Amino acid sequence: MEKEDASRIGLFWFSQDYSKIIKTEGELKISGEDLLKPRRLDPIGVHAEYDMPKNVPRGRVNYEKGVFRIWVGEDCFEEDEKLISLIKNYYNLNNFDSVKFTVKRHYHWNTKN
Repeated sequence: MEKEDASRIGLFWFSQDYSKIIKTEGELKISGEDLLKPRRLDPIGVHAEYDMPKNVPRGRVNYEKGVFRIWVGEDCFEEDEKLISLIKNYYNLNNFDSVKFTVKRHYHWNTKN
């Protein structure tokens, strides 16, 4: 999938070393007007609906209460700043200051259960 000019959120899968996003699904285009509404913005669908193995590192980015939340596994070793930069670049969110992003680690996203 080629990157678009529109800002987006979505479901994603990392390379095993977390250096890049290798697949994305469930993308939702967002506008500045969307971000002013008092509702949560989530990607479309869930990872289980797509055909990637569970041992591939994965995550999601959503928007809630004025913050982009980047969800990854507790076993994700990458620094928050690098994850934020990767997500901002991939999803065309560079117009937003990094203070508008937070990384959340949760066992749900771990590659080994």
